[in-house]
Amino acid sequence: MPSSPTPPQQSSSSALTLVMIFGLVVGAGVVFGGVALLWQVPAAWKEMREAWTETSGTVVASRVRNLEDSRQSTLHYVELEYQYVVDTARFAGASPAARQPAKDGDLAQATAIAQEYKPGHAVPVFYNPVDITASRLDAQGPNGLFWMGVFGGPLLIFSGLGLAGWSWSDWKAKRHATVRSS
Repeated sequence: MPSSPTPPQQSSSSALTLVMIFGLVVGAGVVFGGVALLWQVPAAWKEMREAWTETSGTVVASRVRNLEDSRQSTLHYVELEYQYVVDTARFAGASPAARQPAKDGDLAQATAIAQEYKPGHAVPVFYNPVDITASRLDAQGPNGLFWMGVFGGPLLIFSGLGLAGWSWSDWKAKRHATVRSS
């Protein structure tokens, strides 16, 4: 009986092509998602920086505050009372200091930090331009979109490129093996 090409080899070749196309499309989609996330980073950074306006303030008093957590541990943090001026109007606020003890339960370190903030000490104050009476001593932290873009964007790009590259090289290797066996 004469041998003829077996249909599984032909369908195997088309299945390999489908797997390669699927890998390339999914890889390209993942890369596109990573680029889209990275594209959002500057806008998220700008929005984050515009949310609170910075001005100069003066420490009025500093103290160590205690807080009980859910495990019945005492946490110590430094709180400052301060004054700041916006458009010639004077405002007062109280907020946790930007610098805090490395360990929350370290009373000695919290006390030492509180003593560094003497009355009259200049501190940066961030106030809400919509409600000038709302203030804080640290800039608003990066939002989730910012961090997702910074870390997730490159991760998605490299993952997508890896998937697409793997699909392409796997397809080429299997296609080469199929052609050799024919």
